[in-house]
Amino acid sequence: MEYLMPAKLLHPLRFHLLHLPKISGLYWPSFVNPFVYGQSTYLRVRITAQSAGMTTSDATGYFTNGEVEDYRVIIDNFPLASHLLNFDAVVQGKTVKLNWKVAEEPGVYAYIVERSKDNMAWEKIDTVNANGINGTGDYAAVDLYPLVGNSYYRIRIVENTGMNRLSPVKKVTIKDMESDVVVSPNPVKDQLNIRVNAAESGEAVISVISISGQVICTGNYKFIAGLNSVSIKLPSAVSDGNYVIRIKTNKEIINKKIIVHK
Repeated sequence: MEYLMPAKLLHPLRFHLLHLPKISGLYWPSFVNPFVYGQSTYLRVRITAQSAGMTTSDATGYFTNGEVEDYRVIIDNFPLASHLLNFDAVVQGKTVKLNWKVAEEPGVYAYIVERSKDNMAWEKIDTVNANGINGTGDYAAVDLYPLVGNSYYRIRIVENTGMNRLSPVKKVTIKDMESDVVVSPNPVKDQLNIRVNAAESGEAVISVISISGQVICTGNYKFIAGLNSVSIKLPSAVSDGNYVIRIKTNKEIINKKIIVHK
């Protein structure tokens, strides 16, 4: 069922509603009122089914269902102290770089970087103090330990008045390198093929290690961003059994189990 919620405000102003779901605030910037910060006025909200015939231009009169509620609201007539011009989140290797630009006035206390796995539950990962001056400001932060898979980022703008506002949400995806490593054949007889879909160029050390920890063979390799193929010929003295292929880069270590069967 769809509902219409025309709001008749006795004195237009910016305020926060504490009881209505999914509404964090309303703002009428073009109206002038005689109140100052700390005073209060009242908001009337009328709710009814759309089928009852009420429209935003005709919110008075009798309707067959619904209700009318009055709310006392506290006046917050401070101007917005920061206008977000842009915000971006970009994956750089295994980190996420966040950049945002604001048209800033004195009154902004800080910018809190928040992250979420599901775009619902959020956690603070960094706080960047505001410059506190007039003009355009550029800010940046880095998430050094991002979540694997999809993540969501936003900036919480905190003002000295206590007001909090949120930036648009940006989604990024971090790939787990382990899922981008394919070892074949497995079981292997003597020739091992490794395919690595690397997120960036760099050097890697690939080793074949026995279960007891003995290094059977090892080599240095250079990866390019994208698909890489490496062939490793096992020493003839290698006996049947379980082994580990270890791929070590400057950012992570990947272990893959293999079986040698001659």
